[in-house]
This record gives sequence, structure tokens and C-alpha cells, in this order.
Amino acid sequence: MAEEKSILRQIDQIKKTKIQVEVNKIQERAIQDKKSEIEVLRNETRSMTAQIAELESAIAKIELAKRLGCTTNDLETSAVDCPVGKLGEIIGKGGSNIKQLEQKTGCIIDVDQVKSQIHLRGNADAIRIAVEAIESVTLSVEDEIRLSAEVHSFLFGNVSYLNARLSFSFV
Repeated sequence: MAEEKSILRQIDQIKKTKIQVEVNKIQERAIQDKKSEIEVLRNETRSMTAQIAELESAIAKIELAKRLGCTTNDLETSAVDCPVGKLGEIIGKGGSNIKQLEQKTGCIIDVDQVKSQIHLRGNADAIRIAVEAIESVTLSVEDEIRLSAEVHSFLFGNVSYLNARLSFSFV
């Protein structure tokens, strides 16, 4: 009799376990369904984000064309290589030089510091003006010339002499 009761308890325990396994399977299916729903929603969100970015880009393009007084078909893009050492001069403190150049030319200017390039968007005239301004900085030469003491005294001595003489002749 004790063995029969033990076997009945084991059977009861197995039935309860079997029910719990079924409940777990149902919950697991529900979790998988939710994961699938989440993935679908993520993909939809990515798609919507891409569409929003595309619309923002189109709006920016229209606004740029309007600001430059041209059509969107007249807009161009260009990239100018810039020596790494000159990027700071182009950008300016807090981007001040870039902002001034954008205001002056009407171009939209982006700096790619990794590729050391400056990307320009605008009409042909605006891009040409911006490229000229950028190249005036990037192609400038900064050499230090050391003067001998004799040359230095000659140059600055003569300047002082000329200034004194000019001042004297006008008085």
C-alpha cells in the first residue's frame, strides 16, 4: 500500500510537471511571437527613420536652392582635399571660419576630418567661391626665414631711419 501511494504521488507529480511544461511551452511561444513583433516594429522604425532622413535631406536641398536663388537641379556637390595641418585653420575656433564661409558663399560645408576633405553643396558659383577661399588657406605657404644680425639691423635700421626722415620732412 505504501508503494502504491508513493507511485500515485509520483504520477501526480509527473502530471503537474507535464502541465507546467505545457504552460512553459505556451509562454515560450508567446515570447517568440513578441520577439517577432518587436523585430517587425524595429524594421518599420528603421524604414521610417530612413524616410524621415530622406525628407529632411530634400527639404534642406530645397532651402539651399531657395537661399542661393537657383533650382535644385542647379545644385552640385564638390570635395576639396585639405592637408591635415590646415583643417584647424579652415574650421576655425568653434567652427567660426566655416560658418563665415557658409554665410559668405551660401554653400553648405561639411568637414570630414578622417579623410581630410571638405565637402561643399551649392550652385556652381557658390562652390567656386568657396573652393577659392579654401584653397587660399590650404595652398598658402608658411615658411620661417631666419635673418642674420646684419640683415636684421639693415632692414630695421633703415625702416627707423626712413620713418624718422619722413616724419621730419612732413613737420
